[in-house]
Amino acid sequence: MKFKKGLTSMLVVVFLFSSLGVGFAKPKFKEHVPPGLAKKMVKTQVRERVRAFGDIEGYKWAEKAIEKMYNKGVIKGESAKNFAPKRPVTKLEAIIMALRVMGWEDDALTKLEIPDKYKGEAVAEWAKGYVALAVEKDILDEVDLLEFRTNQPAKRSDVAKYIVRAIDLENKAEDHMNDVLDFVDYPAIPVGAIGYIYLVNDMGLMIGSPDGTFQPNKPVTRAEMAVLIDRLDGNVDNEIDSNEKVGMVTDIDVDDLTITLDINDREKTYDILENTPVYQDKEYFDLDDVEEGYVVELLLNNDGEVCFLVIKEAKAIKDEEKTGVVMDIDVEDLTVTLYINSSEKTYDLLEDTLVYEKDERIELEDVEIGNYIRLVLNDDGEVITLIILNEEEKTGVVTDIDVEDLTITLDINDNEITYDLLDDTLVYEDEEYSDLEDIQEGCLVELSLDEEGNVRFLIIK
Repeated sequence: MKFKKGLTSMLVVVFLFSSLGVGFAKPKFKEHVPPGLAKKMVKTQVRERVRAFGDIEGYKWAEKAIEKMYNKGVIKGESAKNFAPKRPVTKLEAIIMALRVMGWEDDALTKLEIPDKYKGEAVAEWAKGYVALAVEKDILDEVDLLEFRTNQPAKRSDVAKYIVRAIDLENKAEDHMNDVLDFVDYPAIPVGAIGYIYLVNDMGLMIGSPDGTFQPNKPVTRAEMAVLIDRLDGNVDNEIDSNEKVGMVTDIDVDDLTITLDINDREKTYDILENTPVYQDKEYFDLDDVEEGYVVELLLNNDGEVCFLVIKEAKAIKDEEKTGVVMDIDVEDLTVTLYINSSEKTYDLLEDTLVYEKDERIELEDVEIGNYIRLVLNDDGEVITLIILNEEEKTGVVTDIDVEDLTITLDINDNEITYDLLDDTLVYEDEEYSDLEDIQEGCLVELSLDEEGNVRFLIIK
């Protein structure tokens, strides 16, 4: 479930992130800042690993997040060559990252003045818009405004507060301000931070250490913050994901640096920047490792060129697709039931199953009963991608139906149009299964047509 601006719902998740004991967890569910950072380089036959920053080698648990968020323009280095992964993130940096991941960068750049109620230290001219917007969005409240120090290290309790407020779950945090949390160092948690820490822990975004502590006053490093922001990215409803493309590789040329993807049965070719990072999970790969049939996610820069590539599924998938009509979908138990070949079949969804409609990333909650969809499955039969296929809906009065020839004719706005039925066309009436034989002339019906114009789904109105 993506968080939406102004939305107060959430999906409680737990996905343990235990690398080096940093205390962040990857959500189980899985800003528009167009990157524009990578420049087209001269193509050569030699490809060497070039990290975005020279000081992140050895941070395997955070390297992918740092490079991806850098290429998306969400985070920046301390200098052109260094990211300073060990350094504590400052309160100002944490605020800016939270604003960017919510897609509010442009709003911040239009603001020049900090509200009079701000009582903290003087803010650099370039940062005033971010602080002003943080106040407007209630990420910084009256208490924060009294002692806000831009360069002060942001503690874990601070980051928990900024993130919860940014995703508009302040009210839920308030409901838990008097809870007794199950951490050994619970007494060390500031009273006003208890609800925020409860929530980020319950959501799986920040968890305790193996010794049972939460360490609320421990500063968050820039590497840890990059990982957290990477996890939030893709779970906020904004435009930043418009420069991400997911599809199956149908062709890749490592010499000419081009890649062609099949996205919803349409092929599109993209230029690849020299030294584009390639990852699968947290492992670095070379472009030569990407093969036809792989499912990949591309990150594009402002010029539409690939500046970051993630291997989502390293296998050919053409024989692992299922197409049918949605009969049931459970976003909590993560299952979807399809009507295929006159029978129902249930498939398990993943926490990070990708959902698309017309090349646009949508939410699992947007999938409805009656949608005609295609599933892409992994070796375990789990759904890695769900695609709502392009359909047309037609409503009219039946003037003729031929069950043997599988045709139906409708009067639509005084025009008679005949459509082909399928052997497994699904017929519904009053939310119950029905049969083609139950359709009579004079019935008002609604048809859902597949891309070839065949009737996949029919509702007797």
